[in-house]
Amino acid sequence: LQGFVTDVVPNDNHVEVEIKLPNGDNVKVCAENVVLALGNDAPMYPDWASEEMISAGKIRHIFDEDDDSHRRHQSIAIVGGGISAAHLALKLEREATSEVHMICRHELREQQFDTHQDWMTDSAAARRSEAGGGQGMPQCQRHFAGLDSFVE
Repeated sequence: LQGFVTDVVPNDNHVEVEIKLPNGDNVKVCAENVVLALGNDAPMYPDWASEEMISAGKIRHIFDEDDDSHRRHQSIAIVGGGISAAHLALKLEREATSEVHMICRHELREQQFDTHQDWMTDSAAARRSEAGGGQGMPQCQRHFAGLDSFVE
């Protein structure tokens, strides 16, 4: 959903996310949980994210400790349009535990990375991959880690 979040209204059992669409129309998305995927450093909360909503667990930041609380909710709204928001949306959709809404100001953008993704995996990501049935550390990194000399 492309739009600009104008307000978030917590209710007893859900959160209403008010969105202004590019054509000027206003719509609401109801979700049990809202995840903020804003910025790329320390968690950044917009003005409308009150301390009460955050402490009640109605709003979480993507950098908050992952406690799998999303599994308790039937619907989640992700506010943000970057790569972290997209990765989280895909993860939650794959788990099929929730209806996932991704809300961003702009159209989704695809960008090419200069480095192949296999070289961007760190040890924590490798452990998560293995735990999920994946290959863990990519073969190219395992080979590189075993080299005695960088001349090879």
